[in-house]
Amino acid sequence: MTPSDTRPEEIRKALELLELPPEATAAEVRQAYRFLKDLYTGESIATLPISSEMSETERGEIVRGIEEAYDKLIQFFDAERQKKQGGFSALPADLQQYLTGVEEINGPVLKTVREMHGYRIEEVSAETRIPAEHLNNIETEAFGGLPPAVYTRGFVVGYAAFLEVDAERAAKDIMARFEQWRMKKGGRPDRKRFRLAFWKKKKSSPV
Repeated sequence: MTPSDTRPEEIRKALELLELPPEATAAEVRQAYRFLKDLYTGESIATLPISSEMSETERGEIVRGIEEAYDKLIQFFDAERQKKQGGFSALPADLQQYLTGVEEINGPVLKTVREMHGYRIEEVSAETRIPAEHLNNIETEAFGGLPPAVYTRGFVVGYAAFLEVDAERAAKDIMARFEQWRMKKGGRPDRKRFRLAFWKKKKSSPV
């Protein structure tokens, strides 16, 4: 019996609506949802042979069906993930294999994991409430665009945990690289910059 055989009938129907096979992964669901929604709500619909036969009402019903199927599937995958134990055991096999060969968790590793999950930066930002700019800076290790270390570490922990990566290990590895960058810059430029900004703001405030 394959994993897809144990999935509820309503989940199979939702996958079928998104034109996916019964064994589809969460990443494939996200990709199919974005493709179909863009297809039926954007200019691409004009290129479909059935476009002239489809009313706005019919198109709206299709989009609602796509959104309902997507919501149902994401809830299903989230519930399945929560049932499993912590660590890499909750990850798909391809991600487990990838992370097993990683010696250090750095920004590009987090980007790869995100892409393997099928997430866009904007989606991660909406879920974690971490600004997309900071997520991009973490992935590219553009440390100069990140806040002081204590805040950056919190963002790294939150991001890694969302991706189901060992958050403490990610924070340790990435913050070590952050510290190396900081020392090359000659000390604590972030604190100096923030103190100066605060002083200027205070000085300009009315008495």
